[in-house]
Amino acid sequence: MEAQHSKPRPPLSLAAGIIYLNPAAFAGVKQTLQTLHIASIIGVPAVTPKDYAYSRSAMVAALFGGDGQQHTHAMSSNEIALALSHRKALRRLAQERTRWAAVFEEDAALHPKLVPTPQTAIGLLRHALTRSRFAYLGACRPTCPASGSASGCFAYCTHAYALERVWAATFFDDVYCSEDVLAGAACGSHCRTTHCHTDQQFVRYFKRVPNASVAGYWLVSPDTRFHRGLFYQVRNRNQSGTQLAGEATYEAFKGKRVITAAGRRLDVASST
Repeated sequence: MEAQHSKPRPPLSLAAGIIYLNPAAFAGVKQTLQTLHIASIIGVPAVTPKDYAYSRSAMVAALFGGDGQQHTHAMSSNEIALALSHRKALRRLAQERTRWAAVFEEDAALHPKLVPTPQTAIGLLRHALTRSRFAYLGACRPTCPASGSASGCFAYCTHAYALERVWAATFFDDVYCSEDVLAGAACGSHCRTTHCHTDQQFVRYFKRVPNASVAGYWLVSPDTRFHRGLFYQVRNRNQSGTQLAGEATYEAFKGKRVITAAGRRLDVASST
């Protein structure tokens, strides 16, 4: 009697977009995602200030529309570019035909406890995607109900998250503009007085619209106990956030705070 073999499960109906500056980093994240049998993996070159001739007003206009005169409280040009990169990735993923979409930054890494058992990671990912419209696949300082897998979470960091693919087309505008629209103001108006970094906007939105969960909440990052999830953010020593937005450091260079990104120094105070 011939042995019966179970049919392999179909690829996870998820399209993943990887935002990257470094092609080698992109290749590393792509290789990891391939072990999870994801249906589609897309490279999304990161937006940079150079794409806008280093014009801050042009970048703000691209982010919010209008004449670009909206203030972006405490955001560097690189951080505005990161927000534009997420919008670019989401709009690209909206064109796919999968059930879900996911965005990864180039410094996202699968939790080491899951690397030897990708099937476990796939199971946790499937579970998270069927529990809520949005799932943080990695989260910094998450706040959740009693169970992190339940809806009602909000967290910092945007290095890995997933959502219903049909939502990807409008998600960025929902996060950045809905608060202003409800107040009868133009998109981005609240950024005159409020921090509008991408992860902080996610927190503001999901505090108002509690339909986010954290996939693998019980997994603690090997880098810091305050970070949870299936994917953690690989950080250099003293780094305060994703490398895509530059590393905020204090140097003796003219006594000013500078952003170090792609080997260049960018004065945070610059507004050209």
